[in-house]
Amino acid sequence: MALAVFAAWALVPGPVCALSDSASQDVSRAVELRVARKYDEASTLLRGLAERSAADPEARSEALYQQGLVMQESGRTDEALALYDSVVREYP
Repeated sequence: MALAVFAAWALVPGPVCALSDSASQDVSRAVELRVARKYDEASTLLRGLAERSAADPEARSEALYQQGLVMQESGRTDEALALYDSVVREYP
C-alpha cells in the first residue's frame, strides 16, 4: 500500500515541496545517481542530506523518500518500506 501511495506522489507534476538550492541540487544529483544505478553513492548522498536537514522537515522528508526509491530499485524492498513509513510517521 505504501508503495502505491508514494508511486502516485511521484507522478505529481511540478515541485511537491520547496527545497533550498543546496538540498535541491543534492536531490537532483541523487536522482541522477539512482538512474545510473549507482545506488550506494545515491544512498550516501541522501543519508547525508537527511542528517544535515534535521531542522528542515521538507528537505529531510524528500531525502528519506528519495532514499526509499533507491532502496526499492536496488531490490531492498523492506528497507524502502521502512523509509516510506518513517516519512509518513514523521511528516503526516
